[in-house]
Amino acid sequence: MSVDVCRTGGQRVPHPAGDRGTPQFELTVLNDSPRPATISQLDTLADGPQGRVVDSLSGPQVVARSLPVGDHPVPPAPARTIAPGGILLLILDAAFDGAEAVPATLVHRMVATFEAVVLCPFFP
Repeated sequence: MSVDVCRTGGQRVPHPAGDRGTPQFELTVLNDSPRPATISQLDTLADGPQGRVVDSLSGPQVVARSLPVGDHPVPPAPARTIAPGGILLLILDAAFDGAEAVPATLVHRMVATFEAVVLCPFFP
């Protein structure tokens, strides 16, 4: 799968309550495999792949933040799987103690499963 992040120009976005910095963003996930995919875990890490986990979503939490791109019901409903060649938007945020605590870089670690391929039996 391919992953891209919609950038917000590097601006730190304050939380409406004013006491926490909350960057809000979309993570675009493209399933470039020939099989349907399910994201079971998504971690957001501060300052690179070895950074600390600042947010973690699993199972129903991932589904609740997902929106399919393209042909979908109106209004769009959260998606459990990503079709082959399909694109999914994950609407994410991460809370920090004040705008100055927001890291310069956020990285995502994803765990996904792919449906099994059903092979046709060989007939002589």
